[in-house]
Amino acid sequence: MVITLTENTFREEVLNAKEPVLVDFFTAWRAPCRALAPVFDAASNEIAGTKFCRVNTDDCPAIAAQYGIQSVPTLILFRAGKAAKTATGTQSRQQIHRFVTE
Repeated sequence: MVITLTENTFREEVLNAKEPVLVDFFTAWRAPCRALAPVFDAASNEIAGTKFCRVNTDDCPAIAAQYGIQSVPTLILFRAGKAAKTATGTQSRQQIHRFVTE
């Protein structure tokens, strides 16, 4: 299951999370973001122990600016409330698995 975040829910769902959180920063109108969405959804059902979330950068510009998002899609893996890893561009399920587990 993927949780869509807002400026009001980001802190609780990501920064205060006990488990690792993978966040997909996206825009609804961009083709690479639309291509990543079903892959991200599938990976969320396959990878246990990690919370999967999305942030629409058009709806949450302050969060995007805080994390320096300049192109989308961008994935950020948060551990203990801190950004641990970043990947930009469309990813395959295998790439997402490696990104989260390595």
